[in-house]
Amino acid sequence: MLKRMILPILLSMLVSICALHMHLSEAQIIDKPAGIEISDVRVNTFTMDNMQSIPDAGGDIEPETINTNTEEPLESAVHLLLQPCPRVEGNFQSLIAYQVCQHIRMEPSRIRIKIKNHDLHQVEYIGSFYSRRNYQPAWLSPSGKPLPATDDLIQALGEAESEGLRPSDYGCIQLRKLQSAVKQNSISADTKQLAEFDLLFTDSFLTYASHLLSGRVAPHKIDQDWAIKPRSRDLAKILQDTIAGSGTISESLHALAPKGKGYVQLKEILQKYRRVEQQGGWPTIREAIRPGSRGLQVTNLSTRLYESGDLITPESVKSIVVYDKALIEAVRRFQKRHGLTETGVVNLSTLRALNISVSQRIRQVELNMERWRWLPDEFGSRYIMVNIPSFKKEF
Repeated sequence: MLKRMILPILLSMLVSICALHMHLSEAQIIDKPAGIEISDVRVNTFTMDNMQSIPDAGGDIEPETINTNTEEPLESAVHLLLQPCPRVEGNFQSLIAYQVCQHIRMEPSRIRIKIKNHDLHQVEYIGSFYSRRNYQPAWLSPSGKPLPATDDLIQALGEAESEGLRPSDYGCIQLRKLQSAVKQNSISADTKQLAEFDLLFTDSFLTYASHLLSGRVAPHKIDQDWAIKPRSRDLAKILQDTIAGSGTISESLHALAPKGKGYVQLKEILQKYRRVEQQGGWPTIREAIRPGSRGLQVTNLSTRLYESGDLITPESVKSIVVYDKALIEAVRRFQKRHGLTETGVVNLSTLRALNISVSQRIRQVELNMERWRWLPDEFGSRYIMVNIPSFKKEF
């Protein structure tokens, strides 16, 4: 009974979705539109400092493949389940299938497969996927031409930013070039290269699927005390069912992302902030401002609060030049969401929070979306959700 009570309580400590420390104790929660409650996930001692090991959008660190099998080496798990290579029957697809098998089934079996100077990340799933289909190509027609599913995958990977991930991690540009080369017959007669084409597309699907499902980085790399099991699915079966006609590639991938309210809200905010960033970001507030003030800084303040959803006004924000009652209420909403004293006055602590750039806020949102991917599908019937900056908890 004691264990049953302790586990949900421990889990509740992880479920409070907290914005990362930006060395601003006054501004601990990410910007969000007024009226939307975003819980904040504070996991043990996670701060901006120990989250730096998560590669940022400009890094060149390879995404991590999370292996949940801790009881036996990966190479043994892969090799024991693989079917023998198919017989070469003279037709084009059997020749490609044989080449696929030659890449996967090596004696002795190996945990790394390198194609075109690219390490495949999902070796275990790749072996399972192709073994189930007797190593037949999944992305090529009987004549060796790219199937429409390749277009669907390239499009889905190109939209990875909407999930707080980056298309470059999945070789989106390289896949498009390969697809073009095959369509133009430049490698159409080379069964080895066609097999590599198929393997690369499969690895990209499985890698993106894995990141959507349980995160780009293993949480225990950030916190050694992390004990929650990641969400898991049979990704090889999902891909096989999709290729067989059970939905589209995009639908199968989107179904793997978290469905929690917090994740969905973060995803919406991410798109909003990206639009703001594309338009040049929000204005900088140069100095503390008090109600009754007039001038350009008031206009900049109204624009800043409008873009973060705190100021709702039917008129153009550029026409607002007086720090009036509506602006006071907007400042209070902003302060409430950031755990600041709700004075309605732009004091120094509020000024610092307002001037955190939209690119920093985008990074915060992306990291919090990653945290959501570390959490289970369901929290159970008994848990406590704590919103630390708002001093709120839900049972």
